Amino acid sequence: MRNKFFNQKDKIKESHPHIVEWFDSESSRAIQTEIIEKCFKKTGNEWKFDMDKPFFTESKKRCVSSMEAYIEL
Repeated sequence: MRNKFFNQKDKIKESHPHIVEWFDSESSRAIQTEIIEKCFKKTGNEWKFDMDKPFFTESKKRCVSSMEAYIEL
């Protein structure tokens, strides 16, 4: 899945930039792996992107809130 994530990273950045920002800012390989694993959902024999999980919704709230606080400074 790691290769699939990196191959699709530009697409993910377009539609869900907070996920890529979160991934790139993490130095912990365990958290990076968790992010990658949460990006996919197995449907039958296929792994498909699933970016609407609560895991990512919460991430977006934290990223946007941090950015808004920074902009206000």
